[in-house]
Amino acid sequence: MTELSSQLVHQTARPLRRLVASIIDAVVLILLTAIVATFIPDSLALADDSSIANPWGSNPRVWALGAAQILLGVLYFGLAHARWGQTIGKLMLKIKVVSLSSGRTPTLGQAAIRGLFYLGAPLVPLIGWLLALVDLAWMGLNGSRQCLHDKLVRTIVIAKP
Repeated sequence: MTELSSQLVHQTARPLRRLVASIIDAVVLILLTAIVATFIPDSLALADDSSIANPWGSNPRVWALGAAQILLGVLYFGLAHARWGQTIGKLMLKIKVVSLSSGRTPTLGQAAIRGLFYLGAPLVPLIGWLLALVDLAWMGLNGSRQCLHDKLVRTIVIAKP
């Protein structure tokens, strides 16, 4: 671990702040998705044929809404983290995502992959929610308080001074 990354680890944001920021960001994404949903035609709606093995079924409207939410989420998290290191939730809670190697905001690639993993994990059939739970629980299993999506792209969430 470099000196810079050691300094950043000592500034890590507390899990409760990250959780509250995530809840705020979830509300933002739900509102954005609701706006987009008004543009998805009702003619795409079919009977619900979802099951335990295939929770999304074959309804095109459900797939369109899911795709819209993932796309909006990756754009929201990716662009906000790459530009400012913060989303609306992180700004309100005074925490910031930074790259472990530079101490600056993550690159667009890092931020997009981080967002895709965070948002996409629950969508993996059968094990998605378990994967999402492990991703978040990982924060408590290491001294640097990094989730798996942070470890994947070498970022860390710090409390802003």
